[in-house]
Amino acid sequence: MTRRKFGSEFKIEAVKLVTERGSQRAAIMYSLITTAKMNGIAPQAWLADIPARIANHPAHRLDALMPWNWRRRPVVTVPFAA
Repeated sequence: MTRRKFGSEFKIEAVKLVTERGSQRAAIMYSLITTAKMNGIAPQAWLADIPARIANHPAHRLDALMPWNWRRRPVVTVPFAA
């Protein structure tokens, strides 16, 4: 009986933990999306661009990646050599 009780208590705590983490992550994502929209930026474009740029971006210039300062990188096209 004790073993069964421990198992059910563990499941309840695991569900609570997943729910809390999930709700925190959802709140963070909602905040990022809303901030991008409020700054006139397509959230999907901004959220796709930031992870690609952050690794090579200087730490002292991280403010340039914030939605209110962000500018889309120009698309570089390479001419096709015939």
